[in-house]
Amino acid sequence: MASEENDDPIMIPDKYPRGKYLVVFDPLDGSSNIDVNISIGTIFGIYKRKDGREGDGCCEEFYQPGKDMVAAGYILYGSSTMMVYSSGNGVHGFTLDPSVGEYILSHPNMKMPEKGKIYSMNESNYNLWDSATKRYLSHIKKMIWKQNTPQDISAHSWQIFIETFLKAVYLSTLKIRITQEGN
Repeated sequence: MASEENDDPIMIPDKYPRGKYLVVFDPLDGSSNIDVNISIGTIFGIYKRKDGREGDGCCEEFYQPGKDMVAAGYILYGSSTMMVYSSGNGVHGFTLDPSVGEYILSHPNMKMPEKGKIYSMNESNYNLWDSATKRYLSHIKKMIWKQNTPQDISAHSWQIFIETFLKAVYLSTLKIRITQEGN
């Protein structure tokens, strides 16, 4: 296992069997958001070990592209606790039922709506994007402005701006940390 909170992989104790998978996770993603009342959660990804290896994992094994994940998801903590998970065959949401201590399938086969009124994107690397991507996003923004009233956009924009800004700061810090550890 590898956690954003630990510098080295977390080894499974010898008394437990080891499998053919690696788990990467951030146990409390967005913890800096607690003071501003923005949602926090746990994010995770599961990779199959390269070449069918077993035993303890090593650092290099965790550096795999996201497209190689066999499953991924997040758990969102709030007035209810929800886990969203995908293993490549749809996205499914489960809500924790505290009376039985189990997650119950509450949102099967979740999908993005064909049309939406909200635009949300981390644009922190906008200057690095190619011109076609910039043109596409400019088009999307114009369409959203036409569909919404200024009040709708203002309310949504501030929340999205704050969430995106905090996430960009977090990701930048993580990239700097990874770069420093690699040197």
